Amino acid sequence: MRKNLMVAAALVFVITACLPGQDPAELEAQIQTAIVQTKQIDEQVARNVEGTLTALAPVLSPTPAVTDTPIPTATLESVIIDTDTPIPLPVFPSDTPAPARTQPPYSCYISTIKPKSGQHVGPGDSFEIVWIVVNTGTQTWRAGVDVKYAGGVKLTAASRVEIPVEMKPGDEYKIVLTGTAPTDKGLAYMSWKVDGPICYGQVTVEVK
Repeated sequence: MRKNLMVAAALVFVITACLPGQDPAELEAQIQTAIVQTKQIDEQVARNVEGTLTALAPVLSPTPAVTDTPIPTATLESVIIDTDTPIPLPVFPSDTPAPARTQPPYSCYISTIKPKSGQHVGPGDSFEIVWIVVNTGTQTWRAGVDVKYAGGVKLTAASRVEIPVEMKPGDEYKIVLTGTAPTDKGLAYMSWKVDGPICYGQVTVEVK
């Protein structure tokens, strides 16, 4: 600041010296006035600089150092499993036994012994028919039960055969007939039945 005052005083002195007929007293007064004004200007500049630094103080304040914040770690807890606790098992309903089948009082079965199903015969040929009738019921048959022609191609001369004996449950009776093949070629089917009807027997031959 003092350097500025000296510069200003020297400048005024040089200017004054160059002016012709200048009064020394007046010149001195002008120099003092210039010095005072220069001092005031310096003070004003100093105040402005101080105000600027004060305003910038929050901005220029040092940034606090960043500290490492510890990251919390997971805590593992032990789990105790009670192995002595029994695990319930599914319970399935037991199989209900099927009711026993009741055999009807009157039933039978006819087994064809001859001819074999689909046996080849010539047109008009004779062949033997053998059936076994079995009483599969729970009642005894009286003697004289009929076995009759029921349908299909009639391959026998007879239309009815009588069982002349009494048949208890499980008894068998053999029927033997003579069959005659038709003249037309192809399959020929004939069925017979035990009177009731309680069962059927059949014959199938193929005429070649």
